[in-house]
Amino acid sequence: ELSDMLNFARCAALLLLAHAGRASRTGRRVDGSALGISASLTRRALVGSAVLLPAASALALVQYAPARYSLVPQGNLLEKQRRLAEVERDILRKPEDLYLLGERAQLEYDIVRLQDNAAGVQQLRSCAAAGGAYAASLSLRVPDLQAAKTFWLEGLQLSELRSGRAGPDRAESVVLGYGREGLTDDDGGKFSIELIQATASSPAPVPLPPDSAPVAGALLYVQMRVPNVRITGLIKAGGEIESAYGYVEVISPGGLGVRVITSARRDPFEFVAVRVPDVEAAASFYERAFKMKRVVTPPMRTARDGGLLGTGLFGSEYEVLGPEGMLAPSPVYGSVLMVPGCCPQADAFGILLVPPEAKGLPPGVGPAQSDPFAISVLCADAKAARAAAGADTQGRARDPAGVGVEIGELKL
Repeated sequence: ELSDMLNFARCAALLLLAHAGRASRTGRRVDGSALGISASLTRRALVGSAVLLPAASALALVQYAPARYSLVPQGNLLEKQRRLAEVERDILRKPEDLYLLGERAQLEYDIVRLQDNAAGVQQLRSCAAAGGAYAASLSLRVPDLQAAKTFWLEGLQLSELRSGRAGPDRAESVVLGYGREGLTDDDGGKFSIELIQATASSPAPVPLPPDSAPVAGALLYVQMRVPNVRITGLIKAGGEIESAYGYVEVISPGGLGVRVITSARRDPFEFVAVRVPDVEAAASFYERAFKMKRVVTPPMRTARDGGLLGTGLFGSEYEVLGPEGMLAPSPVYGSVLMVPGCCPQADAFGILLVPPEAKGLPPGVGPAQSDPFAISVLCADAKAARAAAGADTQGRARDPAGVGVEIGELKL
């Protein structure tokens, strides 16, 4: 019986490696839910690197598998296709080579995701060419640049795109993202976050206490959707876990909240939430200046409709969304999400305008003396956008809540 069990476990492991393409020797995870396998292996596999999975696959077999792949596929489609052809030829000679089978599966996955990304980039290009605009990056002053960089790179597996100096004080800075920012690359069209070391003349935003009154212009949190997230990795990288029921809410070094939902998205960065005193005034600003459109949250439910709403471990409300039954945060009632006016919401980053009365959200970080954070918006017709936004000669404007908006020109 023991021999049969070992053979079954070995076959299951081989199937996982061939299916997921993540075989190696150093300790990453493979999700076996697609194979319908539900089991647990070693204690080290369970305790050593916990993965938060969508509810539908929460009981799936989780196993160590090594090579370090990027969370979101990056690179060139043509190069990936060429490499896949080489691997296919090698498999003909070595049909049982698990590493070749794993690499083939990974390449096939990367190619499909890069093709989807290229289609999304084309949507953004078409939108910009028609006179639209989109939010491209968030710049944020942080008290400890190295600590913040470690959190985003190791906890959420972003890539470092470039580093340099930023601001009038020429402070050290680094730009991170899940792919290239431009609209000419297969892995492009990605949102980026620029971390800038705070200085005496340009301090970091102040973390607001949980019981503080709503602060206009406060940066509340960034929402992301990633295929999986390691809670232990977030903690090790310096994050403070606030909750992890269906999705993760974590406070990054410096105080900015990050909400992580386990699901796939072309660009994991979904939106940034900003507290505004007047949602209508703020939404009108982004419509007028950048031709963005509104995605209005549904009205608050007064009854448990069809079992869609429930209560979490700590009394927080959640909704069960999608065919997978994934637990996701309930909408921020009364808020408005601003997205590019001429492309699907899933293809671009948004700005969530949160009213003062909205509750149950991270307190966020408040404005300091001088622009501790700013949202960068790229436009094909930057001159017209700057005029409509009332920007200065450097292309800097403020929305009605006082949030800094930097308007750049998009070269198509």
